[in-house]
Amino acid sequence: MIIWVIGDQVQAECQNETSESIFVYRRVCYFANWAAKRSDNISRLTPEEIDPFLCTHINFAFGKVLESLTIAPSEEDDIKGWTSNSKGMYERVIKLKETNPDLRVLLSVGGWTHASRGFNDVSKNAANIKTFATNSIKFLRDNKFDGLDLDWEYPGAKDQGAELHTKTGYTKLVKKLSEMFRQEAEHTGKEKLLLTCATAAARHRIEAGYEVSELCKSFDFVSVMTCN
Repeated sequence: MIIWVIGDQVQAECQNETSESIFVYRRVCYFANWAAKRSDNISRLTPEEIDPFLCTHINFAFGKVLESLTIAPSEEDDIKGWTSNSKGMYERVIKLKETNPDLRVLLSVGGWTHASRGFNDVSKNAANIKTFATNSIKFLRDNKFDGLDLDWEYPGAKDQGAELHTKTGYTKLVKKLSEMFRQEAEHTGKEKLLLTCATAAARHRIEAGYEVSELCKSFDFVSVMTCN
């Protein structure tokens, strides 16, 4: 499990540069769906072994973004479990909320090996973006997630297969997701789905892929990857 502590002063300043900055610290943990399948007892980690109060947010890593403009599980047992009688990995992680109702569990889509597959198609035009946003809301609600974490590695990165449109396309995607998450919450009365991301820290990645001043207006918070 990877744990990050985040303060969202940057977002507060993006929204209102004249307002007084307020720090809200979060302990964001990434739980990888393969952690429970490791062969040795030392490194193996099951959802039931996670302290429900360790993290404020758990990002379930990872879901896939498909060329069909939908989200899909990475592993068969994410939803239905290894046997017909077993719970899926999604359900097992989300069950931690029964002990800590303040915990929020998000689905993180992408990852290093996923690269830009699916994301290129999703961010290509307004119609694709809207379709993906609609499909994402349904998938997240059906599986009882509290939000979506975008771990696209990376928009604008040619070495990771990103196409030319992806820097501006990513901004448009994030704006539409934020807008539709807000509208869905207003329409249904449910708690708004969170929208977060994991971003690169390297300057060349940022310059190639992120319109920072625009993006920070739409995310609930941002995790900057400073691990290797």
